[in-house]
Formats: sequence, C-alpha cells, structure tokens
Amino acid sequence: MSKILEYECPACGGTVAFGIKQQKLICEHCNSEFDPAIFGQELEAKAETIANKQPEIERWTGEEGMFVYLCESCGGEIIGDETMGSTKCPYCDNNVVIMSKFSGDLRPQWIIPFKLDKDAAMKAYKKHARSSRYTPAIFSNKKHLSEVNSVYVPYWVASGLGYCDFEITGKNIKKTTAGDYETTITNVYDIHLDGQFNFIEVPIQASSRYDKDLLEALEPFKVNEAVPFSSSYLSGFKADRYDITQKKAEKKLYQRMNNSVWTAFSKQVKGYDVVTPRNIKSNFIEHDISYCLLPVWILNTEWEGKTYRYAMNGQTGKIVGELPSSKLQFMKWSLIYIFLYLLIGLVVGYVISPFFGFYG
Repeated sequence: MSKILEYECPACGGTVAFGIKQQKLICEHCNSEFDPAIFGQELEAKAETIANKQPEIERWTGEEGMFVYLCESCGGEIIGDETMGSTKCPYCDNNVVIMSKFSGDLRPQWIIPFKLDKDAAMKAYKKHARSSRYTPAIFSNKKHLSEVNSVYVPYWVASGLGYCDFEITGKNIKKTTAGDYETTITNVYDIHLDGQFNFIEVPIQASSRYDKDLLEALEPFKVNEAVPFSSSYLSGFKADRYDITQKKAEKKLYQRMNNSVWTAFSKQVKGYDVVTPRNIKSNFIEHDISYCLLPVWILNTEWEGKTYRYAMNGQTGKIVGELPSSKLQFMKWSLIYIFLYLLIGLVVGYVISPFFGFYG
C-alpha cells in the first residue's frame, strides 16, 4: 500500500510548497510559513496513523514498471514509474509525495534543500548559451526551452579511509647523435608506492534515470550543508528514489576511488620521462555510506531534431551541458574577424605610411 502525502495549509487549506528563498514551507494562498522539519514530522505521523484505514491507492498499469496512484484531493490518476517519489497531480496541480518510496530502508538520511530557484536556473542557462559565439542565437532565448524541472536526485555519499598499493614502471629515455647515427638508451625502473588516503563526502549517483557524465560534471555538492531528511522539502518538486543499490554503488565508488587515488599519488612519482602503472590496488579500510537527496535543475531543449539536456546544481549554481555549433554563426563570426583584420591592416598601413614615404 502506498501512502500519498498532500501538503495542505492548516490555516486555509491551500496548497503548501517549499519556498527556496524563504527556506520554509509557504502557503500559496495565505502566505503562511511553516518549519519544514516540524511540518513534515507531524504530517508523516498523521499519515502513518490512518494508513491502515486507507483503501489501496497504488496499482500496476499493465505496462512494466508503471503504476497508477490516486490523488486524494481530486481522485485523479497519477501515473509514474516505480522510482517516482514526488510530483504534482496533473488534474488539480496538488503537490503529492508517495511515502512508500521514502520509508523504511528507502528513507534518505539527508537532503540538501534547493538554494537556487527557477529564475536563477534560467539566467544560468542563458549565460551558458552565450558562452560560445558559435551557439545558435535561438539558444539564448529562454522560451526555446521545452522543459525546466527541479528534481531531487538520489545519491549515495561515502566517506572513509582507504589503502592503496601501486606497482609502476618508470622509464628514462636518452638520445645521442654521432655523425649519421642516433642512439637511444632507455633505462627501466620498477617503482612501488603505497599509502593510506581519506575520502570525504564522495557522491555516487543512485539513479539510472539520469545521464552519469552530466551529473558528475555538477560536482562538488556541499554535503556538509545537508539537513536531516523530511518529506516536506519535496513538496513542489519532483523526486526519485534510488534504483542503484548501496552494494552496486560501492563498486562504482571503488572504480572512482581507484582513478582518483592514482591521479593524486602518481604526481609524487618524479624524475622519469614515462610513468606507466602495471598494477593498481586500492581497498577500503573503513567507510560509511549515507543515502542523500541532492538538488538538480534539469533543462531540455530541441534543435534540428536533437534533444539537448542541461543540468544546474541547485545548491551552487554550476551549470553544464553540450552547446551545439551553428554553421551560420560560424560564418558570421568568421566574416566579422576577417573584416576586423582588414580594417586593422588598413588603419596600421595608413598610420605608418608617412614614415616610409608612401604617400605624399
């Protein structure tokens, strides 16, 4: 059975959503403000009390992985996949949180509330679109965006202590020339490097829904600003539960740790022309992994039949995403550069010509 939480104002019954600027729950009708942690605790306790009296409100649609949830406000059907945890009713626009996605072992320990709103995301996107002269001009138009969503993305966040052991080959290459002959002398060395390292608040994506490279480019998140999870922070936003288990996340953490540790430790290997790792081993000595929801703005647009996706860190404002190049823009700026070079050449020629007696 799924419990759906609907966020209604105790004062007037209006819709309540988390206000990014105020960092509180705000009633959209009477502007009453509520503490998210306290409001969420009371609402979840109430929902738990009446859970056994509720009818079944979740059913399979017949399509694999898709389910129907009934909105308690209007009775409308809300369709979503098995990881959807927070959304809006498409009929009455009510904010709903499906608590079965965030209860028990699925309940996050921490959440970083959104710090930047939709206006900030739009401004960041516009600035990003203008960062390349060759991007089609239409990309700078915010109306060109087909979709702008604020999403709490699930992550596993790891901290701990590790041990590494590297076997490395170092080479020094010396070339000498005598007459028509060139001699190459290569000295080969076996190098052994080991040591301990700390890793602090390393985020590992816990949802397969989102592009891995896109989200990794949004890092770092300031995980020390996370607060204990409350469902109230989800009101007004989309949110997903994890579908990548902690065990799978640990494998990804191990791979990422291997690469990062090698990059850091290899800088200590100096005095060689070529350094090649033969065997890289790193292991956890101890580690702790927390389940956390992190804020991300997802922006989509289309151009010439292709979808372009952008993401903005909802905490720091960092924005990433591929910008296309327009042949028209390239030709335009090429002509401008040619014109400027010619103009500068004419001006310089005019200025220096009297000194060489070229005009009289």
